[in-house]
Amino acid sequence: RRSSDLFCLDRRLGNYELPSKWRIIAAGNTLDDGAIVFKMSRALENRFSHVFIKADPHQWCLWGEKNNINPWVLAYIKLDPEALCPEDKYREIPTFARPRTWEFVSTDLDNNSIDDPDIEDIVASSISEGSSSKFFAFLAMRTKIADANKVLEGELATMPEKVDER
Repeated sequence: RRSSDLFCLDRRLGNYELPSKWRIIAAGNTLDDGAIVFKMSRALENRFSHVFIKADPHQWCLWGEKNNINPWVLAYIKLDPEALCPEDKYREIPTFARPRTWEFVSTDLDNNSIDDPDIEDIVASSISEGSSSKFFAFLAMRTKIADANKVLEGELATMPEKVDER
């Protein structure tokens, strides 16, 4: 750690000196993220500009459409944007929903049938049981919800009986 501090503070490492117009850029987690991080010295903190980034569900879905994210994952995040990065209520749970882990879910869905008896456990291993349960409740509704386009085109003769399936 000491050499990285010196590199950032003095802009040199051994005999190597950074060119004058170069800027050092670093990315990392905060101490509150629960990741393995170390507190920076105040002197080092003061040498950086700090930008805190929060995932934007709309932007993530736009990215997802261009990067082959499973359409059911995109539909769910569009319906429940908070599901992309829910507030962490239980820090002791090793898996949690974040943009990276939703991408894992997308891959899992592309590589397995939604009807596979193990798919819920596979998905839960990436985003937690709670997030997985909500996602699969959404998927269970996909065959019960009336297709708005079919209703508007007059193709759907009857509406589902249950209000929550319309």
